[in-house]
Amino acid sequence: PQFIHKFQQQQALALARANPAAAQADVEKSLALLAKVAETHHAKTGAYPEDVDHLYALWVEMHPGDPLPIDPFDGEQFGYNFKDGEFVVWSIGPDPGDAEDNIEYWSDGDEGP
Repeated sequence: PQFIHKFQQQQALALARANPAAAQADVEKSLALLAKVAETHHAKTGAYPEDVDHLYALWVEMHPGDPLPIDPFDGEQFGYNFKDGEFVVWSIGPDPGDAEDNIEYWSDGDEGP
């Protein structure tokens, strides 16, 4: 698992509370950047990252010195799943208890709700 600095978590959570629209925009940008990491890895190796830890390790490799993308709605890593040749990266959204407001980015470029 990747280390996420506590200060970075607190900043992300504060942004989500103070300005949900800005948090949503940050999520969409971060999901697209993580998807780009997965796509770049796929282009180089023919394979997508196996799991979220691999995706974040690739982030560190491809973006040395950049902060890890974290979900402003919970202060943790974004979710990632790979299955049957496709992947999805996602945020838990503004209401962690409501799966209907998750924000998703699929490997085919579709964005969820």
